[in-house]
Amino acid sequence: MATRASKRDLHEAAKEPHDAFFRQLLAQPATAAQFVQNYLPAEVVALLDLTQLQPERDTFVDPRLRKHFSDLLYTTPLKSGGRAYLYLLFEHKSQPDRQARLQLLRYMTRIWEQEWRKRRQISPIVPLLFYHGQEKWSYSAEFADLVEPPEALKPYTPHFRHLLTDLSAWSDEQIRGEVWLRLGLLVLKHIFDPDLGEKLPEILGLLRHLGQEESGLEMLRTVLVYIAHANQAVSEAEFEQGVAATTLPEGESLMATLAQKWQEEGRVRGRAEGLEEGLEKGLEKGLEKGVEAQREILLRLLEWRFPLAEEQKAAYRQQIAQASDLPLLTQLINQLLAAQTLAEFQSSLLTSLTAGKAG
Repeated sequence: MATRASKRDLHEAAKEPHDAFFRQLLAQPATAAQFVQNYLPAEVVALLDLTQLQPERDTFVDPRLRKHFSDLLYTTPLKSGGRAYLYLLFEHKSQPDRQARLQLLRYMTRIWEQEWRKRRQISPIVPLLFYHGQEKWSYSAEFADLVEPPEALKPYTPHFRHLLTDLSAWSDEQIRGEVWLRLGLLVLKHIFDPDLGEKLPEILGLLRHLGQEESGLEMLRTVLVYIAHANQAVSEAEFEQGVAATTLPEGESLMATLAQKWQEEGRVRGRAEGLEEGLEKGLEKGLEKGVEAQREILLRLLEWRFPLAEEQKAAYRQQIAQASDLPLLTQLINQLLAAQTLAEFQSSLLTSLTAGKAG
């Protein structure tokens, strides 16, 4: 069961590894709140009640652009009353895109149209462009600069600025936040670097500061699978050195099984599958609590995305209890984040559980 579920999950991750990792990094409201607290202007943060930050289920990126863009939408109450949207557009090309401002305007309009249909009013949106390409972002954050109208036509041109988080412009020391946020941002910053392998011990060494073994091991698994898909320059030895730097109790077992199961050096699918199989064997030793914790994360995310009655919660808890391995639970979390409706997730859940039993 574990192998079949893992291969399906890896296949999806291989198609859009940056998108999947970005969503896993910022899907938790607590991590998203840390990001807002550390990287948005202080005068904006001061207006927001981040203790009630909630992810919205909708995505507004055009299907044909999903190769390069991902998005996450959050709502938060304003301390003065009312609410605001935080819209994060994730740009994962290797070079800046001049048209991104036009995409932002289009997606903001879609958010407002949807809100108007539901509430007959619209809320302020804080648009943020999150970029991790190899080149420094070189375009203005002001939409009107894209149009460059004559002076007499400027009053008739939309004016808004987006915030910009450009990881290529920061030093590693400037990246702030708790362990998961810092680790995730550092990996995104260096994912295209040919010398990422040399940096892995320092980056993964952040996991030494975690107090909970299970969360550290699952975090390590998520990061390693992403790197295996997205950066082919990292060698087996460099992966092993990075794992050793975490000093996690199961690190030695992870390294041994990783070396045994590495397959087809140089092919994304072979490397990632070998890595996944190795991690599964290492995680099986002492990670029963990790499986239960992952189930709880899935249930909490489900409640955040879709309002559930008590009987629905109980029913989903029984279904999710049938998922007994981490790869399948990770797959279900990715399916939940991608689902547009509760019915769509329910269909994916039943299909995954049935396939898992068959395997």
